[in-house]
Order: sequence, then structure tokens, then C-alpha cells
Amino acid sequence: MDSLLYRTDKTEEWDVIDKLSEDVEKTAREIPSTYELKQKYKGYTETSEKSKEKLLEISST
Repeated sequence: MDSLLYRTDKTEEWDVIDKLSEDVEKTAREIPSTYELKQKYKGYTETSEKSKEKLLEISST
């Protein structure tokens, strides 16, 4: 009986791990690549005269 319960627990555990893996992969795909970010902020530097609000506005598009 114990071994059956153990196997059931392991199966549920693996299901949770698989679900988490899918969530991580989905999130990773949604994060823009470094290249895309560089293109979006091209010309902006640390000493940029653009205000923080303007940069935030660009990042939300």
C-alpha cells in the first residue's frame, strides 16, 4: 500500500514540475530578446536627455 501511495505522490509531483517547466518556457518566450531591446532603445544612453517618463512610455509600447 505504501508503495502505491508513494507512486501516486511522485506522479502528482512530476505533473507539477512539468507544469512549472511549461510556465517558465512560456515566460522566457514573452521576454524580449536583448537585440529587440537594443533596437527599441537605440540612441538612448545613461546620459540621455530624455526623461524617465519618456523612456517608460517607450518601454510600454
